[in-house]
Amino acid sequence: MLTGGLVAWFIGVDVERKSLEDVADPLTSTRRRGAVRATGASDNIR
Repeated sequence: MLTGGLVAWFIGVDVERKSLEDVADPLTSTRRRGAVRATGASDNIR
């Protein structure tokens, strides 16, 4: 259990009070190559 605690301390992810969708994409999500997000897609262009 000590080893498991050390591993969790090093690579643990803070997910308190977050929904699962905020932490990781659902397994059934589909993404197309070259797809553009509807909002914020042009925010990174300078």
